[in-house]
Amino acid sequence: MNQSRRNLAGVLAVLGCLALAGCASQREPAQTTQPEPRAEQPQPERQTPARRTYRPETTGDQVVAHLAFPTGDERTSAILLHTVMPGSATPGAAFNYEYHVTNLTDNTLQNVAVLQESAENLSVTRSNPEAQRAAGNDQLFWALGELGPRQTRVIRVVAEAGSTGTAGNCVSVSYNNFLCSVVPIVQPELTLAKTATPEAIRCDGVMITYTVCNTGSGVARNVRIRDTLPQGLSVEGRREINIPVGDLAAGECREFEIVAEASRVGEFESAAVATADGDLRAESDATVTLVTQPTLELEASAPQEAYLFRSFTHRYTVRNTGDAPSHNTIVAVALPTGPELMEHSEGGEVDGERVLFNVGTLAAGQEREVSVSLRHTEDVRVRSRATANGDCVETAANAEASSNIIGIPAILMELIDINDPVEVGQTETYVITITNQGSRADTNIAIRCQIPPEFELVSTAGPTEATLENGVLTFEPLGRLGARQVAEWRVRVRAIDEGDVRFAVEMISDNLTSPVRATEATRLFR
Repeated sequence: MNQSRRNLAGVLAVLGCLALAGCASQREPAQTTQPEPRAEQPQPERQTPARRTYRPETTGDQVVAHLAFPTGDERTSAILLHTVMPGSATPGAAFNYEYHVTNLTDNTLQNVAVLQESAENLSVTRSNPEAQRAAGNDQLFWALGELGPRQTRVIRVVAEAGSTGTAGNCVSVSYNNFLCSVVPIVQPELTLAKTATPEAIRCDGVMITYTVCNTGSGVARNVRIRDTLPQGLSVEGRREINIPVGDLAAGECREFEIVAEASRVGEFESAAVATADGDLRAESDATVTLVTQPTLELEASAPQEAYLFRSFTHRYTVRNTGDAPSHNTIVAVALPTGPELMEHSEGGEVDGERVLFNVGTLAAGQEREVSVSLRHTEDVRVRSRATANGDCVETAANAEASSNIIGIPAILMELIDINDPVEVGQTETYVITITNQGSRADTNIAIRCQIPPEFELVSTAGPTEATLENGVLTFEPLGRLGARQVAEWRVRVRAIDEGDVRFAVEMISDNLTSPVRATEATRLFR
């Protein structure tokens, strides 16, 4: 055993017939640790004391020695080796001792081995783990392999001493550490998902969402989303969408939303693209959005003619001919000046000179009718106008209803005689009175009288002239007889014979489809 190894050996001296010694060494000279108690050396001021990370448990008279490798100081060493020896042993009798190998670091040590550098009056019979012999010099060693951070491995040895005196051995510890450097090889990868409102009303806008993700293993630099919207779809007047995303870490996703406005109805389809440094590129699936819009039509219906002082109705039918529902649909009917509003259909509300109908939601293809009933006292033409509008309706619908207000002629004919009975030679006067009891004038009113042969015509009076032919007295037609007007004709005749006679009158006019007849009985005597 050379001098440096002897300096590293821990010598165990015991009183009795046998002494055993254990020594620990390293390949470079280091301090010797004695198992006997010794006074602590004064430490420099502020120096951190050595930290014992491990202490073997002992029983009976066992003696412990330790040494830190490779510097001898636990604070700067990697491995702490303890030997646990019995206090004494008998020649030729087996005894046990142990090596405790502790990793002082926070790293794994590779190829850890305990080498028996020398042995004096001691032979190893068996151990756990089993000892191996080095090729060439037959040196014993225990290969422990990897020793984890702060891990302790125990080697248990059975040995014999050959003679009395002392027995001992010297051991050292070796290990390897690898410095490994790695370069991360990463590959960022982009995915892009685009979603859009599948169906939208034109004035509501189209919600578009872009979700870009880095599904790779590195940072995707300078990510950008681009989309060219179809013709008729834009954001603030622009069809080109350019969204700077920035850098995306591995596994990171970002979402962006825009609201596009449609200038027309129909289908809109487009796909978006995401790009990044390193020629990274991802394309989304194309999205399809159907943009719809309500369109209103308004149709009016009314009687062409309506009678004075009688109620008549103007009707308006609002119809949604578009492909989207019309919400908050309102039909406003402007009332004409003059007629009196008699009533309106359900849901109407009078607002000044108009009636408002809240139709509500009108689905595509649905229609609704509203109406107002009026009455007029003048024979004029009456017009009402209506407007229909609703949410998202581009152009309001308009319609007009009109009715010509007319009266009803009602002609009453009365026939009386003044002098009844009449003596032959005397005169009689027949009075024919025509009254228009209706609300409209009648025209071309013609009177024809049948004079009995017992009379002879004396004279006529009235608004029109008369002619007599074969006993028939015909008056020229009266051109017009206004409502509530009266026309009167008188026929004066002389009795020339006795008898019970009948004076007959017949009237016809443009409004009458058949003549009106009247007779008056008169008694003639001598």
